[in-house]
Amino acid sequence: MKRIERIYDFIKQESAKFTKDTLAAKEGLDAQEIADALSILRNNVSKELNELVRQEQIVKFGGPRGARKALRHRAAAGTARL
Repeated sequence: MKRIERIYDFIKQESAKFTKDTLAAKEGLDAQEIADALSILRNNVSKELNELVRQEQIVKFGGPRGARKALRHRAAAGTARL
């Protein structure tokens, strides 16, 4: 399995655990959490996350550059296309 697929599958799996309160608070996962969980360097995770955002597979939100960013699978975020 490719690295990007491992990251996407992890986000999808973890996003399924989110409650309505978690989603309302705009909480999610950040690159460091994903890196730690999958034993991948954070910069490599970040690269793949940016690609997943470009492919519209995940949503990215949060503060300005350098601030904590959270990521969620599109379906968990309620933004999946029909």
